Amino acid sequence: MNGDSPPKIQKDPYWQKAKYDPRFFACTYLQTGLHRGQALWLKRSEQNENLLHAGNRWGKGEVQAVKFLHRAVFQPVHLGPFRWACRRAGSKFEYRLVNVSITQNQAELVFRKILRRIRGNRFLESLVAEQKRTPFPLLRFENGSEISARTTQRKGEYLLGEGYDFINFDEAAFDPAGEYVADKVLALRLADRGGMLDFTSTPKGKNWFYRRAQKLKRNPYWGYVQQGDSRENRYINQHFLKKWMQNSPELLIRQNVYGEFVEDEESLLSNLEIEEALAASKGLSPPVEGRKYAAGWDLGRKISFTTGAILDVTEKPCQLVDWVRFRHKSWEQVFQTIRQKKRDYPGPLILDATGLGDVVLDELKDIKPEGFKFTQKTKNALLMNFKRAHEKRELAYPHLEQWEDADNLWTLKSELESLTWENDNRQADFFFALALALWVCRPREEIILPYGKWAKI
Repeated sequence: MNGDSPPKIQKDPYWQKAKYDPRFFACTYLQTGLHRGQALWLKRSEQNENLLHAGNRWGKGEVQAVKFLHRAVFQPVHLGPFRWACRRAGSKFEYRLVNVSITQNQAELVFRKILRRIRGNRFLESLVAEQKRTPFPLLRFENGSEISARTTQRKGEYLLGEGYDFINFDEAAFDPAGEYVADKVLALRLADRGGMLDFTSTPKGKNWFYRRAQKLKRNPYWGYVQQGDSRENRYINQHFLKKWMQNSPELLIRQNVYGEFVEDEESLLSNLEIEEALAASKGLSPPVEGRKYAAGWDLGRKISFTTGAILDVTEKPCQLVDWVRFRHKSWEQVFQTIRQKKRDYPGPLILDATGLGDVVLDELKDIKPEGFKFTQKTKNALLMNFKRAHEKRELAYPHLEQWEDADNLWTLKSELESLTWENDNRQADFFFALALALWVCRPREEIILPYGKWAKI
């Protein structure tokens, strides 16, 4: 059966087989070739949650486009683990499917692949009732199915109140709020329909996406996990890929080609160290008489943020008890804020004295701050002390988040996950404030940790 003429569904001898085999549907009705890994994914990703961690150019978007179309045409419903059924041909139900990702543009990539498979295929074109581009891409079928593409920005706010039968979270590993979106937003969008949730992404270190994969592996009756190696895709230029691999670091190859979860050797902190510091937090708290405090401040420049971190250093682990992060305020407002926090939490205060350092120290001389001037040597020492505190479990902080504007959510966890030994970490405003507060109570003896070229003090 080719795609040039619409089949008579009730009489088509291949139609019943295509209902229960998306691989056969892809080959027979979409004329889409599948490599071994894609065929395996279509066969086995039938659980409540399915997670695919694959290398770049493996074909994640292409195989999900097939899955979207198969589900839109046949409207499968889940009856329990490893069991599902299809709606009766000719009946009409509301059946909603959506591809989501951290940006609207990324979310639309799979949607555009779906459109390309429909275009020129008279069978599929005959099933489409409507296509819209605004306020978001929407494809409506004659049987009542709807495929759309939405962003997960603002922690999935644009998806609230909706209900779906199938959701694909595309490039999920790159959404810093992905865990919240998956558990607090997407799962609830599927609850009343008993729908399916797919996660498809290239890994990004051992972040929440890695933890999700481990969780699903431990619960095979709820979830299915598959790894994808880019070399499985016979449609990409294997010669180019081989040359690229010969000139790339091993960890980069393992993550971006093999689709493995690996710790980034350039990362300052491991995922486990961050999780342990978060778990040890007692939460933010007001000043308590008799407690000892230390404060660190990183002063913003034009569009960057001014940040302040106050630690309770009475005992270990030191607890982050108050914080400040703002921009677009006058120097007078900045100085007033620093003074107020000093009155609230008395104790040593250290601030970034680079650039306008002498002027700032003179302006705040009434509260006697200590200045910290950044050089390569002092910055390395600051990084070393911050790393040491995490290894010794001497620092704890709660989950912090802040909307920077209508579309961008900052979280402390995502900032710390992005820290590296080698780059300048210019976007890590709050890290420097936290590291400076911790610097006040550092061990006074010089300790050099074994981190190779980054351990020069």
